[in-house]
Amino acid sequence: MADIWASYSEVGQLCACSANEARSLIQMRGWPRRRCSDGVTRTKLPADLALAFIHSAALSLDLDRIADLNVARLRPIMPQPEVGLLPVKQRLA
Repeated sequence: MADIWASYSEVGQLCACSANEARSLIQMRGWPRRRCSDGVTRTKLPADLALAFIHSAALSLDLDRIADLNVARLRPIMPQPEVGLLPVKQRLA
């Protein structure tokens, strides 16, 4: 599994605590930490929390919006049905 590095606030959201409480937890458990190029300190999540992080990220996606965007991308390349060529009785059947 790929390494997941999360900020204190992200760990806090996963563990249902504040960023300060998450920071204390991270220090107590000795998880690796580093300051990233954006100035935010992040910690490497253990495997169980990494899976929880991925799961929570997947749940937060707007799947309906993504599906609508994919359908919109396909419409120009999909063959259009020929409507109106059949007699009315056959169209209603």
